[in-house]
Amino acid sequence: MHLFYINYRLFLKGWLFLWVLWGTSQTTHAQTQVSAFQLETIKSQSLTPYLYIYEDTTNQIGFKKAASAQIQPQYQLFKPGQNLRPGSTYWGRVVIQNKLNWDTDWFLNIGGANFIECYVPDIQQQYFLKKSGSLRSGNETDNIPFKRAGVQMSLFGNRQVVLYVKLKSIDHTSPVFNMALAVPMTAQTQYYQKNTLRNLLQGVFQGILWIMLLYHLFIFIPTRDRTYLFYTFYLLAIAIANLSEGGFLTDYFLDNSPLAAFYIEVVFGMTVEIFYFLFSRYFLNTRKTAPLVDKIFSVWIALRLVLLVGVVGILASSFNRPLAANIVYYTNALGDILLIVILVMLYLRLPKNKVLLFFLAGTLLLSLSTLIPFIFTSLKIPVMVNWYVFSLFGVFLEILFFSLGLGQRIRVIEDEKHRAQEEVIEMQKNANRKLEEKVKERTAEIEQQKEEIEAQRDNLAELNDQISRQNKMVELSNYELSEKNEFIQQQNTLIEKEKAKSDELLLNILPEQTATELKEKGYATPQHYDLVSVLFTDFKGFTKLAEKITPQEVIEELNYCFTAFDKILEKHNLEKIKTIGDAYMAAGGIPLANQTNPVDAVKAGLEMQAFMVHWKKDKEAQGLPVWELRLGIHTGEIIAGVVGKKKFAYDIWGDTVNLASRMESGGEAGKVNISGDTYALIKDHFQCEYRGKINAKNKGNVDMYFVEKPK
Repeated sequence: MHLFYINYRLFLKGWLFLWVLWGTSQTTHAQTQVSAFQLETIKSQSLTPYLYIYEDTTNQIGFKKAASAQIQPQYQLFKPGQNLRPGSTYWGRVVIQNKLNWDTDWFLNIGGANFIECYVPDIQQQYFLKKSGSLRSGNETDNIPFKRAGVQMSLFGNRQVVLYVKLKSIDHTSPVFNMALAVPMTAQTQYYQKNTLRNLLQGVFQGILWIMLLYHLFIFIPTRDRTYLFYTFYLLAIAIANLSEGGFLTDYFLDNSPLAAFYIEVVFGMTVEIFYFLFSRYFLNTRKTAPLVDKIFSVWIALRLVLLVGVVGILASSFNRPLAANIVYYTNALGDILLIVILVMLYLRLPKNKVLLFFLAGTLLLSLSTLIPFIFTSLKIPVMVNWYVFSLFGVFLEILFFSLGLGQRIRVIEDEKHRAQEEVIEMQKNANRKLEEKVKERTAEIEQQKEEIEAQRDNLAELNDQISRQNKMVELSNYELSEKNEFIQQQNTLIEKEKAKSDELLLNILPEQTATELKEKGYATPQHYDLVSVLFTDFKGFTKLAEKITPQEVIEELNYCFTAFDKILEKHNLEKIKTIGDAYMAAGGIPLANQTNPVDAVKAGLEMQAFMVHWKKDKEAQGLPVWELRLGIHTGEIIAGVVGKKKFAYDIWGDTVNLASRMESGGEAGKVNISGDTYALIKDHFQCEYRGKINAKNKGNVDMYFVEKPK
């Protein structure tokens, strides 16, 4: 039926087709004299052997002239591997004879250029324009895979068509012809097969980068250590440069602004090395350990900033991409050589520095991940390794070793602080011993002088003079002793201040009872509690909300909410346990046991939801995305304490914690969801709505209640 309809249309409009054929005889005659590609099967096939090209050195010829009989003889058969000249516009022509009896859809792969125009005839031989190209805006192209290398087109049964394509590059690179027909479904399948693993790996890699970025940013905020700040910027530059690689940023974020995506790729690709050297200066403390290396770092960072401005200036003024690429390539090579020299200098100067060893290991692994693919590719050695995965793994190992080095750096600082305290204490002891010895010596001298005075009365004047001189010496000694006592007092005051800071920090991390036990015994004994109310909160749809705003805004919003929650917990005698992402965990009845914690926890939960309702109204009034909170409470027995000997964290364990989490996940936004056990303890104080037995993950059916209001 479909073939009959096509033949019927051809019969009715045959006169129109004959007229068009006659009217373009001057053009089509010249076109059909060349060899035509014979389309006989539906499978992907190359068109390059049938491609004829024409070079437009004026860059002024339009489609009508390029397809005219005057220009047709100037088309030359394209030779595979033929180098095209930058700055010229190239026209390509391919004749396709469709020997199939039905219409077919194809993906026409054209090649590579900044701007590609494809002129495709319809069934009436009227040409229409389709656009592609690496710098083409997404709203001007077909919404298909490989849309910046080709277009989608239809071939009509038993028809001959002449395709014209126009390639033009404005970045001083040569256009590339790679003409082929591909079945759309096959092309799409190949696209997804090619990009699925890459996108998965890129997603995992990006997740690790952003987690580590936020972690080190959180360390920088309280410590104000610039090492963590520059390391955060270094990870940020790597993350954005990685998104730019392979067109990911263009395809998914800046589809309509490919030029902006290109500049972002250039800027952040060069910024990675700048932040790398800034981070290295503070990480290795070259200002103190290696002043010459520190000066080299400073000069190279300044030079890279100048080069960044220069490259952007070249691209902005003339868009000379090869020149900019050569500048980046050779300066990167020079930077690698400079880095090797610097590392050798540092290792010779600090051979036993563990922080430097971590830095050397991370840098060496990253260098190998880029050098090995370069060697294999240059020598054309066949491999079965995905170099993209290999490079990502090298970057990941570098980041891992740098993070380990930062941890080692903290340990070194703590060891130095401990040694300084021991030296101060030893100085105090030595000063006290010397003071005691001088007092004894001076006392003995005075006694001897008294005996001499008694024995030599006749020499009283002379002895008085001697006593006067001795008294002056005593006064001088007393003055020296006074100064040393003042120095000792200042050191004691300094030690007391440092101890107070340490105690304050420990109390901010752990409950007072646990912190006291930890200081006295060196460990904290886990405690069992029979009645504890565990409270969990989580923001509904947090992942989607986080995608709509910047990471900085996410942190600010979470900090605003969690600060309010902390005040509510303090008001109702609850202990904050921890936060995990957007989740918030607290408990009542610890570390000091009490019987009121179920009521306290429910009061706190209602006040949290009231806070979120008020905040939601403010957000809606401003037209901003709203945040909604799920909250669950369960009461039972738990174990609480501190595990491990490093990075102390107070935590709780037990099935009560798991059930409390199920209360939160099984609840609804804006509600306080409690278990049957909690309800039995608070039913005399609050009006509740019975929800029935609700299935909880890994717990079966559990009685759940919504708390409405106090009675």
